[in-house]
Parts: sequence; structure tokens; C-alpha cells
Amino acid sequence: MIRRIALLRFFFSAIFFLLLSTFSFSQNSFRVNGIIRDAGGQPVEGATVQEKGTSNTTQTKNDGSFQLNVASGNAVLVISSIGFESKELPVNNTTQINTSLATSAGALEDIVVIGYGTQKRRNVTSAVSNFDARALSERPVGRVDQALVGQMAGVTVKQTTGALGKGMSVQ
Repeated sequence: MIRRIALLRFFFSAIFFLLLSTFSFSQNSFRVNGIIRDAGGQPVEGATVQEKGTSNTTQTKNDGSFQLNVASGNAVLVISSIGFESKELPVNNTTQINTSLATSAGALEDIVVIGYGTQKRRNVTSAVSNFDARALSERPVGRVDQALVGQMAGVTVKQTTGALGKGMSVQ
């Protein structure tokens, strides 16, 4: 009987210390919320918010809001998005960070958007073609796939059927 009481005491003590350590580990993270806007006050959708020096990242929603758990209140957030200059913001133990990003037109020339993300132009190993939007406005076409015909080397545009108004295949 005494052995059973000692075993129960040990069991409950182990559970208590296990729960105590779990609660102490959960206190180490610091939740930061915020909204990212452009210079005109419009929300920036899909901006990357990263804790500097870690792989802890999130992206802003369509209203520009984000939520990120950082290691401490002294962390630094790096905010970046295509077409905007990156910005570093110290958390300084605040839970709400609202900021705006300045546009960067020159940075767009070095970025290539591919099917599953973006890369810098110097890192792309495949062929890349450019399409000038001004050329699109000068041509009397009804759809974008029609505007691509004969404009870029290596791009083939075929009509899928002989019926009027049917789509085209762009390869």
C-alpha cells in the first residue's frame, strides 16, 4: 500500500512538472499583429513578413493583415513584397505593428515571376521572354491570348477548335 502511494505521488509530481515546463515554454513566444499598406494607403496582399535571422515567416492576407509568433519582444521583422522596398522593423515589445512600404519600380526589372514563385533574373537558367504592355494597347485585339500571337520568340499560340469565340492554346 505504501509503495502504491509513493508511485502515485511520483506519477502526479511528474505530470505537474511536465505541465509546468510546457507552460514556461509557451511564454517564450511573442505574438505580433499588424497591417501592411502601400504609400497610397491601400493594403498590400501577399507581402512576406519574416523574423530576421530565422525561417519564421508569414504572408499578409488580402486586407494586408498578418499575425506572427516571434521568439521574443526584441525581434526584428523584415517585410518585403514584389514592387516594394524591403523594410526592417524592430518589435520593441509591441503587439501591433502597422506600416507602409515604399514602391520600388527599379526592382521589378530584376525579378522574374515563374509558375511557382519569383526569382532574380540572374538566377534564372531557362529562356525568358518579355512582353511590352504598350504593344498590347497599340493592337486592336479582344483577348490577351490573341495579343501574344507573333510577339515573343518560342511562344506558340494555336486555336483549339475551328469554332468562333473558342479559346486558344498558349505554349
